[in-house]
Amino acid sequence: MCSSDLKDYSASTMWILEMLVAIGGNRPCALLGIKVGDWENRKSGFCPFNQSEENELVEDDPENDKRKVLKNPFEKPIGCDSDEPTGVLIQSDSDKISVGPPCYIWIPNEFVDLIQAHSLMASKILPRGIDIYHPTTLLFMNSTGNQIKTISIKHFREIGRAHV
Repeated sequence: MCSSDLKDYSASTMWILEMLVAIGGNRPCALLGIKVGDWENRKSGFCPFNQSEENELVEDDPENDKRKVLKNPFEKPIGCDSDEPTGVLIQSDSDKISVGPPCYIWIPNEFVDLIQAHSLMASKILPRGIDIYHPTTLLFMNSTGNQIKTISIKHFREIGRAHV
């Protein structure tokens, strides 16, 4: 495998993760803990974040994060323009669960095919000894097949510098 392939894989992995933090509203620790089995068991649902108070909401983390989330993100929320689910929900065991299980990670529909394509790229790039299809394998790994520890939000910084 050439080093440019590994760099491309790493850059695309970080870009996807950064977008899922910014657009999906997900915590980095939740995204970094998604396993292949979690991804395979995803279900269609609605964005649980930034919903009107008319909906049944719960505080996500009363001590550290005052945002409220939909209690049932599988049902269409009041005020939602779309009759169809806006993304997929992945049950998370890696994110802190302060209001009680289950805790969900929301992935916008626009990213589902992108993540599938990224998984295909992982099958071509990652070392052969890594079983990328095993349910306990992490969905997002670094180019050596190890766990990613942080999401740097590098791409947003570069965008910000370009507009200054």
